[in-house]
Amino acid sequence: ESEEVRIVTFDKDRFYLRQGIGLIHTPEIITFLNERGDELLLSGPISERDIRWRYYWSDSDRMRVVTIRCSDNDLLVAVAAMNIRYTWRRGIGTIEYVLADKDFRGRGLGRAVVSEFIQQAQESVEPPLDKLELVSEPHHVAARALYESLGFRLVKGSDRHYELFLSKNDEHPDAA
Repeated sequence: ESEEVRIVTFDKDRFYLRQGIGLIHTPEIITFLNERGDELLLSGPISERDIRWRYYWSDSDRMRVVTIRCSDNDLLVAVAAMNIRYTWRRGIGTIEYVLADKDFRGRGLGRAVVSEFIQQAQESVEPPLDKLELVSEPHHVAARALYESLGFRLVKGSDRHYELFLSKNDEHPDAA
């Protein structure tokens, strides 16, 4: 029996969550990821000059981006992206680049961005998504505990691939 996924709020007096980005925000997000996400960017830094990133990240039919900023100074403190794709049988969201600034970890920001994607996958993506997936390396203990607390489960036979079926009828028999 699957657990109910609940959206847990963070300190709204101190931070605010923004859904979607425009072309103007993409360079700032790429810089944030390049400066703070070295473990996420194992294949190397993202180039701001790659114009495809700017358009891809601002196309809400293919990609959703969520940011969290400090209310008092508008400082970017967390970001995450969800790639949306449809196969002939189902809609799949791949959550990527979940990153909170090290100085702001432990305050519910990662939970807020991932929870936002769970909600979007069920309520605002058309057609709704059937499954969410993500990759989390085994040494990211806190991140993995967060994903598991939100209902994600390791794919059978993998030590890093997680999935969350959004409909009980869609759950694959090979899920761990």
